[in-house]
Amino acid sequence: MDHEVRTPPPDLRVSCVKTVGLVNTHPHAGRKRRQIKRTRSAPDCKHSIASKIKIGLCAMDKKAQSKPMREIISRLLAGGEFEVVTFGDKVILEMPVESWPLCDVMLSWHSEGFPLRKAQAYVELRRPFLINDVHMQDVLLDRRRVYKALMDNSIPVPRHIIVNREGALEPCNNTTEGMTRTTISSSSTASSPTASPARPQTPPVGRQLPGTLSPWSSGPDQPGTADGGLVLPDPSGFVEGEDCVELNGMRIDKPFVEKPASGEDHNIYIYYPHSMGGGVKRLFRKVDNKSADYDPHHPGTVRRDGSYIYEEFLTTGGTDVKVYTVGPRYAHAEARKSPVVDGKVNRTADGKEVRFPVLLSPQEKEIARMVCLAFGQRVCGFDLLRSETGRSFVCDVNGWSFVKNSKKYYDDTAGVCCGAGFALLAGSLLH
Repeated sequence: MDHEVRTPPPDLRVSCVKTVGLVNTHPHAGRKRRQIKRTRSAPDCKHSIASKIKIGLCAMDKKAQSKPMREIISRLLAGGEFEVVTFGDKVILEMPVESWPLCDVMLSWHSEGFPLRKAQAYVELRRPFLINDVHMQDVLLDRRRVYKALMDNSIPVPRHIIVNREGALEPCNNTTEGMTRTTISSSSTASSPTASPARPQTPPVGRQLPGTLSPWSSGPDQPGTADGGLVLPDPSGFVEGEDCVELNGMRIDKPFVEKPASGEDHNIYIYYPHSMGGGVKRLFRKVDNKSADYDPHHPGTVRRDGSYIYEEFLTTGGTDVKVYTVGPRYAHAEARKSPVVDGKVNRTADGKEVRFPVLLSPQEKEIARMVCLAFGQRVCGFDLLRSETGRSFVCDVNGWSFVKNSKKYYDDTAGVCCGAGFALLAGSLLH
């Protein structure tokens, strides 16, 4: 069953007018903005009643032409008030932003290959009304920044530490430029990374927990090389024990979850203590009917080829909850079998992953509202962990995400875009 705080009326136009509690999104939305004068080439927002509002669709073709997006566009065009302008891969990738189409309302989100920095430059140049803030999408590319934003907005996250390693490949806000290497070492305990002066790559000196192997020791059991690859030095204050990791006195015991700093890297590991048989479970993006595999022979030493978040493993009863917001007052939630259970994907007869609607608690509805506002992403998906202690925690924020095969979701998403357009029109007519 879809889940919302407010039920929109059946008439789409009336529904849209009632959703004008939307504001223009900007990277410094919390500050009072000075009035920005539009350039001569910017869209003329002084619409007449007869003129159509242009909605720009600035996303990679694979996403822009997907079935959910086609469903939403068909609803936008149904009333005749809007014109949808699709930018397309050729324009986005090859043309300068000065030559991109003009629009009044912009739908834009990051995906593989998308030049986010160009989209940000276009927004600064043309100042369209944004459904999802393109500047805040920088944050979504880095799990460390995601966790910081969550905590800054008092949104519950699992207990964790952040281990930044000098020389690690860091997420870059323009995927066409790949990754950049960090030149400073930093670390954090359940908070944002704090930079410290650069230091030479020399073996770390410090105490070790009982059962700890030095990251600079040699031999087949050398930490960080269980999967083969680069070994980077640990930051000051980080130690690894047989069944735990610790940073500046904050200890995370196994089982714990190891997440790469990059939000685009979905190779997540779960480390188990010896009392549970040890070994590591590797989670990854679905391949056929698999989304995880367990390696009982893994030595249990953490990866040292980059920067990682280590967080407590929360028991959730074998399910994950996916939440999809459409503005701050609406959320749709679905549950699926967690890949942690056995790594096998349950599918329907037509090959789709089995999911079922769930009801959100009042606390979870408030979390959905806060996530939507904190990241400036009206259309947004995030992962919710329902701990067996009765509390819920956000463990990932994905930005623009679609609910598949939900007519009501398509109606409501189109309604948010519609409301933004009418808010823009109402403002221009008042002037």
